[in-house]
Amino acid sequence: MKTKFILAVLAITFISIGVNAQSVRDRERNQNARIERGLHNGTLTHREARHLKKEQHRIHHKMRMAKRHHGRRAVAERRHVRHMQDRAGHNIYRDEHRPHNSK
Repeated sequence: MKTKFILAVLAITFISIGVNAQSVRDRERNQNARIERGLHNGTLTHREARHLKKEQHRIHHKMRMAKRHHGRRAVAERRHVRHMQDRAGHNIYRDEHRPHNSK
Protein backbone atom coordinates (compact mmCIF):
# COMPACT_ATOMS: atom_id res chain seq x y z
CA MET A 1 0.00 0.00 0.00
CA LYS A 2 2.78 2.44 0.90
CA THR A 3 4.60 1.55 -2.30
CA LYS A 4 1.57 2.39 -4.43
CA PHE A 5 1.14 5.68 -2.60
CA ILE A 6 4.79 6.63 -3.09
CA LEU A 7 4.63 5.69 -6.78
CA ALA A 8 1.49 7.79 -7.21
CA VAL A 9 3.14 10.80 -5.55
CA LEU A 10 6.23 10.41 -7.73
CA ALA A 11 4.12 10.13 -10.88
CA ILE A 12 2.20 13.30 -10.01
CA THR A 13 5.47 15.11 -9.25
CA PHE A 14 7.02 14.17 -12.60
CA ILE A 15 3.86 15.10 -14.47
CA SER A 16 3.70 18.50 -12.76
CA ILE A 17 7.36 19.15 -13.60
CA GLY A 18 6.64 18.40 -17.26
CA VAL A 19 3.54 20.58 -17.24
CA ASN A 20 5.48 23.41 -15.60
CA ALA A 21 8.26 23.22 -18.20
CA GLN A 22 5.70 23.17 -20.99
CA SER A 23 3.85 26.16 -19.61
CA VAL A 24 7.11 28.14 -19.46
CA ARG A 25 7.71 27.44 -23.17
CA ASP A 26 4.08 28.23 -23.99
CA ARG A 27 4.30 31.56 -22.18
CA GLU A 28 7.53 32.36 -23.99
CA ARG A 29 5.93 31.64 -27.39
CA ASN A 30 2.80 33.58 -26.44
CA GLN A 31 4.76 36.63 -25.31
CA ASN A 32 6.90 36.60 -28.47
CA ALA A 33 3.71 36.41 -30.57
CA ARG A 34 2.24 39.35 -28.63
CA ILE A 35 5.35 41.42 -29.36
CA GLU A 36 5.23 40.56 -33.08
CA ARG A 37 1.48 41.29 -33.22
CA GLY A 38 1.98 44.64 -31.48
CA LEU A 39 4.76 45.57 -33.87
CA HIS A 40 2.67 44.54 -36.87
CA ASN A 41 -0.49 46.40 -35.85
CA GLY A 42 1.36 49.52 -34.73
CA THR A 43 0.69 49.42 -30.98
CA LEU A 44 4.43 48.91 -30.37
CA THR A 45 7.24 50.99 -31.79
CA HIS A 46 10.38 49.29 -33.12
CA ARG A 47 12.29 50.54 -30.09
CA GLU A 48 9.75 49.11 -27.64
CA ALA A 49 9.67 45.81 -29.52
CA ARG A 50 13.47 45.60 -29.46
CA HIS A 51 13.48 46.24 -25.70
CA LEU A 52 10.79 43.59 -25.10
CA LYS A 53 12.60 41.05 -27.30
CA LYS A 54 15.79 41.62 -25.31
CA GLU A 55 13.82 40.95 -22.14
CA GLN A 56 12.52 37.69 -23.67
CA HIS A 57 16.08 36.74 -24.62
CA ARG A 58 17.26 37.29 -21.03
CA ILE A 59 14.50 34.99 -19.74
CA HIS A 60 15.33 32.31 -22.32
CA HIS A 61 19.05 32.61 -21.48
CA LYS A 62 18.32 32.26 -17.75
CA MET A 63 16.37 29.04 -18.41
CA ARG A 64 19.10 27.61 -20.67
CA MET A 65 21.90 28.39 -18.22
CA ALA A 66 20.03 26.91 -15.27
CA LYS A 67 19.38 23.71 -17.20
CA ARG A 68 22.98 23.54 -18.45
CA HIS A 69 24.51 23.91 -15.00
CA HIS A 70 22.15 21.68 -13.04
CA GLY A 71 20.49 19.45 -15.60
CA ARG A 72 17.18 20.79 -14.32
CA ARG A 73 15.87 23.97 -12.75
CA ALA A 74 15.63 24.25 -8.99
CA VAL A 75 12.44 25.51 -7.35
CA ALA A 76 13.92 28.96 -6.72
CA GLU A 77 15.07 29.22 -10.35
CA ARG A 78 11.63 28.23 -11.64
CA ARG A 79 10.07 30.83 -9.35
CA HIS A 80 12.51 33.45 -10.60
CA VAL A 81 11.77 32.60 -14.26
CA ARG A 82 8.01 32.75 -13.57
CA HIS A 83 8.50 36.17 -11.96
CA MET A 84 10.56 37.36 -14.95
CA GLN A 85 7.80 36.16 -17.30
CA ASP A 86 5.14 37.89 -15.21
CA ARG A 87 7.08 41.16 -15.42
CA ALA A 88 7.64 40.69 -19.17
CA GLY A 89 3.92 40.13 -19.72
CA HIS A 90 3.15 43.27 -17.74
CA ASN A 91 5.72 45.24 -19.76
CA ILE A 92 4.22 44.04 -23.05
CA TYR A 93 0.75 45.09 -21.91
CA ARG A 94 2.01 48.47 -20.68
CA ASP A 95 3.89 49.23 -23.90
CA GLU A 96 0.98 48.14 -26.10
CA HIS A 97 -1.49 50.35 -24.25
CA ARG A 98 0.48 53.58 -23.97
CA PRO A 99 -1.59 56.53 -25.19
CA HIS A 100 1.06 57.77 -27.63
CA ASN A 101 0.97 54.44 -29.47
CA SER A 102 -2.74 54.38 -30.24
CA LYS A 103 -3.79 54.61 -33.87
